[in-house]
Amino acid sequence: MKKIMLFAAFIPLILVLQIFTGCGAVNRNISHQSGMSCDEVADDALKNQNYEKSIILHEFFIKENPENGLAMYHLGYSHGQLNDHENEMKYYEEAIRLGYYGSGIFFNLGMAYGEMQRYDDAVRVFKKAIKVEPERADNHFGMALTYEKMGNLAGAEKALLKAAKLSPNDIDVNYFLGKFYLATGKKEEAFNQLEKLIKIAPDDEMTLELQGALEAVSVDNTGN
Repeated sequence: MKKIMLFAAFIPLILVLQIFTGCGAVNRNISHQSGMSCDEVADDALKNQNYEKSIILHEFFIKENPENGLAMYHLGYSHGQLNDHENEMKYYEEAIRLGYYGSGIFFNLGMAYGEMQRYDDAVRVFKKAIKVEPERADNHFGMALTYEKMGNLAGAEKALLKAAKLSPNDIDVNYFLGKFYLATGKKEEAFNQLEKLIKIAPDDEMTLELQGALEAVSVDNTGN
């Protein structure tokens, strides 16, 4: 039986999650590196999406501050935005090793592993993400994307439902849950998701796309 591969590719990280914590941000999720801050000029380059400059400046800052996990995180993120996922993963892992568990780092590491089709590693990291931030819908959404890629449809559905419960008005989550139901033959559930999307964002392109897909299926079934 052919596996249903719903998601053609992982969603670009910047569209799913704004991870930038900013220079001087206090990391409240760790105890032994409280007050961790990064270089202001390097972070300005990152905020302005000048990723090449951000990499150079963060590397220079890290030479003087090799134990700064926040800077490692920003360096990894900059590499990721240039599609250099090997270095992205390298610096995320190093940031975690240094004790940085700031919001979003495990999610982004999991997505980076997904981009490289290292799905077992992605599952491992998303489990950590869920453990650290269990109420963050993005973590469950990332797990769902990974499970779907692995053909674990039951796991994907469970994770999508959890994400939808945590963030009921999230357009992406409701859209992908609707597409998932459509792809797995659960048309009634897919229509229910469409109704939710119409209430949330009736004119959004995802709402219209799901509506068109469901209308096409209905026409095919009636033979008209």
